[in-house]
Amino acid sequence: MPAREQNTSKKFSADYPIIGWSCLDEELTRPEVFRNIVDAGINVFMTTANRAGIRPQLDLAREYGLKAMVRDDRFQPSSDPKALDAARRAADEYADHEAAWGYFVLDEPGREKFEDTGAMVACLREAAPEKVVYVNAFGFGGRGCDCFYDYVDQYASIIKPDFLSFDHYPISRHLPPGEPGEALQSDIGVEVPELDAYYRDGYWEAWETFIQVGRRHNLPLWGFVLAAPHQHSGWFYGPVNEGTLRLEVFTGLAYGAQATQYFTLPTKSRPGWEHGILDPDGKPSMRYPYFRRVNRDLRVLGPVMAGLSGQQIYYTGPLTSGCRRFRTWRSASDTSHRPITKVSGDPVILSFQRDAANNIYLLVVNRHPVRSARVWMELEEDWVPTEILKNRGEEHPAGKAAGFWCGLEAGDGRLFRLAKQT
Repeated sequence: MPAREQNTSKKFSADYPIIGWSCLDEELTRPEVFRNIVDAGINVFMTTANRAGIRPQLDLAREYGLKAMVRDDRFQPSSDPKALDAARRAADEYADHEAAWGYFVLDEPGREKFEDTGAMVACLREAAPEKVVYVNAFGFGGRGCDCFYDYVDQYASIIKPDFLSFDHYPISRHLPPGEPGEALQSDIGVEVPELDAYYRDGYWEAWETFIQVGRRHNLPLWGFVLAAPHQHSGWFYGPVNEGTLRLEVFTGLAYGAQATQYFTLPTKSRPGWEHGILDPDGKPSMRYPYFRRVNRDLRVLGPVMAGLSGQQIYYTGPLTSGCRRFRTWRSASDTSHRPITKVSGDPVILSFQRDAANNIYLLVVNRHPVRSARVWMELEEDWVPTEILKNRGEEHPAGKAAGFWCGLEAGDGRLFRLAKQT
């Protein structure tokens, strides 16, 4: 595994980070709220931005086995020596607290903020090398650069983060004709008539861009998942159901995401916003059972997949921007989707990955958030599949040497190890 990946993993011990995004308000610093966070399967939350309220949240987090991303305003981007000195002192204040896992610097910087952001990242990395230093990027648009790829590449090369994190909320409801924002629907990709919504074509293109830049700079990726439907600019992001959650979680795992982030953990009390994982009072929201079930599976497969690398990702069915279609013909030297020779059935994502011993793994993801899928996969002679079960992590024979059927619930993923019979 690349050195930076090892560093990020070490900072979190053996667990796969499942992060609840947005500041946890001070009035939610109560034991029952922290129990609800843990029960939802979240193991990292973001503290209040009010400096006086951070330490009480860290103390309660320690009691419930949670880790925290500290949002102290002294960590804001700056190249000013006085600001950097203040950040070092702030880092020292939290250094000995076992719940203080990381330091939040900035969300979605434009190009004009890269140098100041990079200066703060370097400062905190030097002051607290054992902590995660967090900067999240935009998921589309040039943002002051020539194009989206250039934006992501400069984000990686100038800020020098430990990992590449971005948010691009993929599903959007159709707007009635004539409403403001209707023109923004030019990014319509896969239609989901059952939800009166569509998946934005640029979502998978963003993953393709980030994995290319990640390989160029030897940086792992972090995934983002829409948890709270909300109005933003000309889009209405959502709806959210268990199928949309699974599709976004497993798409992230297909691209090698070393962490999964949910937006949002607490509900934002704003017009046009629906509930996140918790309601405004910190109680389980109506969607809470979805997160419990999805995170139960993620806690099993996340650590397994975090140890894999060399992702080769293919799509069947309608092709979206920037993605590669699975093809049955290939030259003898092309082993990128060996040993699968043919795939038929419903549209899926196929992610081929390898462990440290060069064993081959295949993650199959249903591309539809409402409909179940069934696909047939043919194997080269003498190869057999074994499934890593989501409920326990145990291995189970999945088919014969000729091939195997794979059934998937809406948006779901299944992981197989492919091995040659001996």
